[in-house]
Amino acid sequence: MNLIVRSLTGAALLLALATGTAAAAPPEQAPPQSGDDRATAHVGNVDIGQPGNACEVVGLPGDEGTLPAGTFTSDGTYLDVIALPEGSTITGVVVKGGDNYNVYPNLGDLPWTDLHAPLNNGGNVPGISHWFACLSERTTTTTAAGTTTDVAGTGATTTTTPAPAVVPGESPDELAATGFDGTWLLISGLALVAAGLAVVLTLRSRRRH
Repeated sequence: MNLIVRSLTGAALLLALATGTAAAAPPEQAPPQSGDDRATAHVGNVDIGQPGNACEVVGLPGDEGTLPAGTFTSDGTYLDVIALPEGSTITGVVVKGGDNYNVYPNLGDLPWTDLHAPLNNGGNVPGISHWFACLSERTTTTTAAGTTTDVAGTGATTTTTPAPAVVPGESPDELAATGFDGTWLLISGLALVAAGLAVVLTLRSRRRH
């Protein structure tokens, strides 16, 4: 009898312990919502003040950096990127707010408007705690074919071919293109010379007779 009581008591203690442990475990956290189809939300924090290249951490090409004044505007909740920094292109932007951060890839032509952090638990856009850009070098070279812009690290190349220069005056090819033909002038001149010679020869023949 005592053995049965002890067994039941032990089972009850184990059940109580297991129930307490399950109750103490925190509920599984739902994945963060970016609130923007252009961005991908991530849990936690990343910043350029941490060791290493933060752009590599978030999977963006280029090097971490801040944008100079005049290339962006922000009201503390939303961020607009309006211009490229001199000599660089922007391969992406990371915006942190609340417990999570949004990663924006290169969105194409500027401006990039209304960038923000992931939604908070209430479904609202939190204030921006910090943000940074990922930058790649942009070099421009001018050749006979035009102007070429290379963006290091992205493989993007843009070539602009200038319009042909206008040269004053007309070249022989341009005269030919207008339909001008001087052959008839040459034939007419030769005919006049031949007629003149005929007249001269006729007069000399008459004088001899």
